[in-house]
Formats: sequence, C-alpha cells, structure tokens
Amino acid sequence: MYTNSSEAKEVTLGFAVAAVFPLLLKYGIDFKKHQIEHILDQYYRIYVLLNNRITVSNTRKISFAITTVLLTIILAAILSALTLPRSSALKLYYSFFTEFDDEAVEFVIPICTVQFVFAYQYTYPCIIAATCGVLYYEFSEILLRFHKNLNDPSTFSDRNKILSVSKIHALLFEVAHEIRDATSMICFFLLCFQTTIMYCSLAMFILMKKEDFAIPQVIESCLVVTLIPASIIGVVYCASRISNVYQKIEMSLLLTRDKLSRQFACNQDSIRLLDLMMAKKLPAMSAFGLGELTPNFVLNMFGSLFTYSLLILNLQK
Repeated sequence: MYTNSSEAKEVTLGFAVAAVFPLLLKYGIDFKKHQIEHILDQYYRIYVLLNNRITVSNTRKISFAITTVLLTIILAAILSALTLPRSSALKLYYSFFTEFDDEAVEFVIPICTVQFVFAYQYTYPCIIAATCGVLYYEFSEILLRFHKNLNDPSTFSDRNKILSVSKIHALLFEVAHEIRDATSMICFFLLCFQTTIMYCSLAMFILMKKEDFAIPQVIESCLVVTLIPASIIGVVYCASRISNVYQKIEMSLLLTRDKLSRQFACNQDSIRLLDLMMAKKLPAMSAFGLGELTPNFVLNMFGSLFTYSLLILNLQK
C-alpha cells in the first residue's frame, strides 16, 4: 500500500495521535462547561442592557449550517460504507476482522462502524468548532450593537448616560476575558486535532500508491479537504471579528473624548469615564496563549502545510 513499511508506521502513528484529541476536547468542554453557561447568561444580561434581543435570523442560519454539516458527514459515511470493496483491508477493519454468517449483519456492521468513526473524527470536532465560532460571533455582534449606541448623539448628552455606557463597557471587558479563558484550551485541542488530521491525510495521499486508493478513502479525503479548513477558517474569522469591531469602538470613544474636551463647559467626570474605558483593552482570542486567532495565524498554518507537502514530495523523489 505504501512505498515502504516505515512510512506506513509513521502515518498510522499520526492518525493514532490525532485520535486522542477528541477525548481531550470532551475533557476541555466538561471542564469549562459552567463557565460557558455563565457567559451565555452574561450575553442575555448585556442584550437587556442594550435594549436588544437575539435575532431569529441568526439562530436559523446557525441551525442551517450545523444541519448541513451533519447531513454531509452522515451521507459521506453511508456512501463510504456502501463502496467498501468486499475483500479489502478496509472492509475487514470496519467489520472488526470478523466474518459474519448473516449477510444482513455483514452489511449493517460496517455502515454502523463507519458512522461511529466519522462522528468521532469529523462530526464532534465540527460541532465544537461551530460552538466556539458562535460564542465569538455573538460577542462580536454585541460589540457591534454597543458601537452603534456610541454613535448615537444622545448617548453622551449627560453624565448619567455616560455612566451607564461605562458600566456596559466594564461588563463587556469582563465577558471578553471569560470568553478567552473558556475557549482558549478548547481551541488549542481543536486546532491540534484538525491540523494533525490534515497532515496525516496529506501524507497518506502522497505516500500511497495510486492503484491502492479506494472510493471510501477518496470520500474521506474530500471531507478532510472541505470540512477541516472550513471549520478552522470559520473559528478564526469569528474570533478576529471581535478585535475588528473593538477597534471601531476605540475610535468612537477617542472621537467622543476629543469632542467633549473641545466644549467650553465640558464635564471632567465624563472625560475621566471615557479615559477609563479607553484604558481597558479587550484581550485577543488565542489558542492556549500559543497563537492569536487572526487571519495571519491561518495563513501561517496553511503555509506550513504547503511547505510540508513539498518536503514530502522532495523526499519521495
């Protein structure tokens, strides 16, 4: 199947290491479960303070995206199981290396096994990625609505309104730190798993002989090429959106402070509150502090993947 046995061992070891990360993801989710629930409560509290509510259209879009991913993986698993060659290593692998006398059992067992494998390897990580992405995106939407309130001329008409804005800003600052603490470890395990799967799939694709490729392997490779990069890009996009919106908030606060300071009878307390808000910087979302979730992070990740593929091709030659 592979060009030599050592390459087969390396690829197998890579997939074995990757299989550990979904378990670590579950541990991370269980460990941060109560903190995530508290963040959702804080979201609702902020929406009330901003006199806004969660739009139904956003909920429908999220449900549609998750349903599409789930159906894609389920259909891919069924198609992969149905196209397994009868006397192949893959067929034996998904049948637990057992020959069943009943043809119905022999037909159903591989389908169920493939469904469980795909659910563990693709469905669960994609759901976690969607959860992190929704947390980031909803917080960026909250920041966007806060920014719109800042642009309202009546917001800074008196000291009490500025005090109310500063309280909301302090709550946003607190929630941003909670989000980073709750998702940092989860995103780290998620990115480790996704990148390991991509590297191993790439190595398998390059090192395997063309005549050994079966339809199930092609289907699984298509899932890796589409779902994994999409989940990584989606999480990073939603996380980086927080920083982009907050830059607009900082600009609005700065312009408002300049405007108030130029007034003849300016309120020094209001200016001090604005200075206090500008002094508080929202933390950047990161993967366990090892890398900030920015577009540059994605470019570096896929750049290293491209370099790795070139290295394998050169070594093969």
